[in-house]
Amino acid sequence: MTLLGQFALWGAFVFAAVAATMATLSGALRRPTYTTGAAWALAGAAVLTSAALGVLARVLIASDFAIRYVATFTAFSLPDAFKLGAIASGPPGVLLLWSTGLAIAAACAAHHGVREDARRGAMLVLALAVVVLFALTLCAIDHNPFIRVDPAPIDGLGMDPELQRGSILLATPLLLIGLGIATAAAVVGALTALSRPFSARIRGLLRQLAAATELTLVPGVLLGVRAASQVGTGGFRLWDQLHVGAVVVLVTAFVVSWVATPAYDAGLGGFARRVSIVGIAVTAIGIACFPLRTSADLLLRDGQSTTLTDWFGREWRFVSQGTSRFERPPNQFVLALSLAPTVGGRRVPLMTAEQREYVDGRGESRDEPVRSTGLSSGTFVDAQLALLDIGPGGAMVRITLWPLRALLAVGACVVWLGSLLRLVAALAATRDATRDAARAESEARSAAAEAEVNRWKTPAT
Repeated sequence: MTLLGQFALWGAFVFAAVAATMATLSGALRRPTYTTGAAWALAGAAVLTSAALGVLARVLIASDFAIRYVATFTAFSLPDAFKLGAIASGPPGVLLLWSTGLAIAAACAAHHGVREDARRGAMLVLALAVVVLFALTLCAIDHNPFIRVDPAPIDGLGMDPELQRGSILLATPLLLIGLGIATAAAVVGALTALSRPFSARIRGLLRQLAAATELTLVPGVLLGVRAASQVGTGGFRLWDQLHVGAVVVLVTAFVVSWVATPAYDAGLGGFARRVSIVGIAVTAIGIACFPLRTSADLLLRDGQSTTLTDWFGREWRFVSQGTSRFERPPNQFVLALSLAPTVGGRRVPLMTAEQREYVDGRGESRDEPVRSTGLSSGTFVDAQLALLDIGPGGAMVRITLWPLRALLAVGACVVWLGSLLRLVAALAATRDATRDAARAESEARSAAAEAEVNRWKTPAT
């Protein structure tokens, strides 16, 4: 499998180099067929990069510790889902995910570029090929994920316990692939701005790439928010540079898509704009409720209760169900505290916060214990439980009441739906522009042929 991964990665590098070379020759020699060849070479690079990513996922699940990346970020005791999630735990995997999104988007964009005139088409394909080549150079030379170690260790070093959460496992790959698509969109946008006028097809391509960026980044950011609120005291400590950068790119994609969509569009594009406005407004309300949270740090012993009032003036009562210690296969020892909340005399779901100690195959602790929060969702307010300290018979906890927290998820779903509709509208607009251009070209050829026939029919004077 290692050789297959190396072959796929280096093959993608070669295809990207061929694409850059052919696009350069196409611009210099005015050979449109070279531009077409460069676009197909980029497609080959996208296929092989995806294959390399698949091989890396396979060796992670198989626990092939002869590969340095696998030995560094996984262990035998990890569940297969976490082993697969380790694909984004280190720089080699991060770069490969980003390069995969970039290569796929660049290949799609290049096939739009070959329909432009010789100069603009070659310039677009060349720019995309150079960016993909740069990304694959980093992957293959500086951060190759398939480097072997000799001798192979018996077990790996394991994954950071704070990253062993389903939301993080899904969020990070989505963010990286979305940033790769955004990179290709930035290249197309820069050329569109610097080399006007580009055709309606290229403007439609820019809208497609912006919408595709939104489709991947919106769920990634939402899952990142969820993951950050689940760790420690729920204070978004895991909200790192990747998430902040993704938010900035997402906002930029919204602006680009918004500007590129005609304001007078009465069809699907206009409807998608209105859906996005609703989603953004709902999300903004959820964010605005962040300062309205009610929080308190309390010492709760087993069986003890406490009360807290939310922003709407309703009284919440929390009854401690006691601490418990148990083993969660395959690699966790858990110390947990559960609270039974009621609001206005009505019960809401139980919430449980945990302190998890992760162990290796020999039962030895690998890292410091990790704390996770518990959540109980009400009609308008969500209650969150975080452990500050825990021991036999009681715990020091932080209880937070967050009004209208669910609006964040609802707004993100509506925004995602708007992005999907904008992508469909952009695809339809590009198809119509391609059909109109083909019709205009056919009519021009027919007119030229008719003029040539009439010229030959006219007798010389």
